[in-house]
Amino acid sequence: MSIIGLYSRIQSIEATVNELKNSGVYGVSSDSGVSNDVLDDKVMDLTKLNEFNELVDKVKSLEIADGDLSIKMTDITNLLSSYVTLSDFTALSAKVEKLEKLTTQMDKLNSKVDSLSSKISSLESKLS
Repeated sequence: MSIIGLYSRIQSIEATVNELKNSGVYGVSSDSGVSNDVLDDKVMDLTKLNEFNELVDKVKSLEIADGDLSIKMTDITNLLSSYVTLSDFTALSAKVEKLEKLTTQMDKLNSKVDSLSSKISSLESKLS
């Protein structure tokens, strides 16, 4: 399940739980564990709590993985800064951006040159 699907599923379960809370039904009978005031469709929604707990566990594991990735990203940043200073890296990044812009311009220019070349070839063939 994707993170977006997981998140939307958690939201729908939370909405169901909040709807039950807002309905004002709090009483629970001791023999069945379910209030007599709760409608059957609401009881069915409560069965999703096991799924909700599983989703919460998955979210917790994703948060742990996210924390691990954040630590690794920090390690990478520290490692890079030990080789290149931040000011040098910033200057290099600016140069790379300029080179990317120039590359884009060169691609456009090459495209125009190719177009002109094909037009010249077409004219030469007509003249022959």
